[in-house]
Amino acid sequence: MAVSRHLLAVLVRASLVAATQTPRRIRDEATFLQRIRPQPPGQQIPNAMEKETATQNDRGPKEFSNFPSKPNPANGSFTVWNFNLVFSDLSAYTRRFAVDVPGDMSSCSPQGCPILFDFPGSGGDVYSQRAWTTWFKYQAHVKSKFILVTMEGSPDAVADPGQILVGNAAMSDTELVGHVSDGSTSWNVLGWGDPTPVLSREGGCNTDSTATCTHHAMDPENSYQCWRTHLEKDPESCRSTSPEERAKYSTYPMIPTKCMSASGANDWDYVRKVVQFVTGSPECRSGAGTLSGSSWCGDETRMYFTGQSMGGMASIQFAAGDGKYALPARHRPAAVVASSAGGSRNNRASLHGQVPTLLMQGSNDHIAAPVVWAGFRRSPRKTLQALTVGEPFTSMRILGNASLLKHAERILGMNGPLPTRRKPSARVRFLLQADTAWGGALLAHEAARLSERGELGCADYRGVATSICESGYMWQSFQTTVSNVAGMSVDMSKLSYAAPASVAAAAADEITMRCATLDGVPSEIRVCVYDGHHSWPWKSYKSEAWRWISKRGRVFHDFVWMDFLQGGNVRQQRPSDR
Repeated sequence: MAVSRHLLAVLVRASLVAATQTPRRIRDEATFLQRIRPQPPGQQIPNAMEKETATQNDRGPKEFSNFPSKPNPANGSFTVWNFNLVFSDLSAYTRRFAVDVPGDMSSCSPQGCPILFDFPGSGGDVYSQRAWTTWFKYQAHVKSKFILVTMEGSPDAVADPGQILVGNAAMSDTELVGHVSDGSTSWNVLGWGDPTPVLSREGGCNTDSTATCTHHAMDPENSYQCWRTHLEKDPESCRSTSPEERAKYSTYPMIPTKCMSASGANDWDYVRKVVQFVTGSPECRSGAGTLSGSSWCGDETRMYFTGQSMGGMASIQFAAGDGKYALPARHRPAAVVASSAGGSRNNRASLHGQVPTLLMQGSNDHIAAPVVWAGFRRSPRKTLQALTVGEPFTSMRILGNASLLKHAERILGMNGPLPTRRKPSARVRFLLQADTAWGGALLAHEAARLSERGELGCADYRGVATSICESGYMWQSFQTTVSNVAGMSVDMSKLSYAAPASVAAAAADEITMRCATLDGVPSEIRVCVYDGHHSWPWKSYKSEAWRWISKRGRVFHDFVWMDFLQGGNVRQQRPSDR
């Protein structure tokens, strides 16, 4: 049923009541929705967490407040900060971010240490993301130190407060990694927070020209949660689920009635405030939030945005140089590192080739499906079917085509087929990776047949067919993501791939990591594909642990930090530098 404004008010009151009933261990460090009247400029929005912190610090009300700092492995400090962000004249949300400051900053320049911003994916929080990526442990190991800023998406989901931000300071790293995406946060980026109509069962792409999901996305079994920022604008955008649906599918109390898989929050304001805070606030200049009390403001010319999944999308979106997401010119990142970062069908965000970018993509990713074959078949049936199951993929035209397999070996720079590729499942992964490396061109002929029958996702604004994920949403292909970052149409079949020279051969071959660099763009854009799922390279999608060969993630961290980011020496390019 549709949501009336009266029901919306009831839901808001219920969320606040639930917050007061949350166990203290979570309540003290969780972010809860604040429904308030906007305060005059300069006055602080009431917040229970801030009152506690202000008393501890004996500083009185401040725009930013922090929980007590804790030591980190780099002999420095780990601090979680929070502030209130007004969304509209009806509501504001308490937002958080975490800062790891190394104890020894002698390797940094007089302008400060470089800053690595780590954006979580959907459902992540500052605690679980920090434990999952382990950048804070690498900070202790590497000689060229950096400030680590762990970001956090909007907490406005319609859900029990304890299910919005799951991670907390009392959890061990193992517990946190196990809950890395169990929360209900998200980022309003790359079009995913823009509601659109649903592609009907009978309607075609020309009929529903703006639809970003199929009817499967509306099933409680597949559906995303509802967000209050959307409800505030349109009470009809979500419906309540029935007790039967919640019991059968373990679904959310409310689900969307339109295509929208992310919050409608003003995340651009959140990112601006965090960047300003860590580069020049009174707090960082005075050493607030550290055990040493030393100034720790970072170097605004050496800021790097990183993230996987929706975190990767955020890294790209907030690096854009124009539009509402654009940061002030001096705060545009010096580089972006993103994985599994496909946008929605209608996304047009572009970096115009102006920001050095490392784009990585697992070819067996069924969520951010990089090519149509990694996704699902569009059909009026209730259940989605993977395109690699059944005809035509399993026929002699594709999986049994020896010539096609040899072509895939040449694309990925293989000297000969590995013995394991004799297995059908291994051949599927091999062909998907080669097709991903070529931007879908390797299997384009067979894909065209399915497109003619209306079995693929609708084309994006570049005319490239979208991939349908397991939840029924249409994702832009990896080819479109690369083109958007480059600011021009990229023919990926002309790229030359090789194992990255900075990575040991055994580690590169473990996941068939292959990279290529684009020509004809102002900045370095490196494209890497690997045999993996919806995760970082060398990171297990199932266990969330680093693979043994990665040396607990150090192979990945070195590849990003020492190779692509040159140990923190990549600086922001001014227009005159290009």
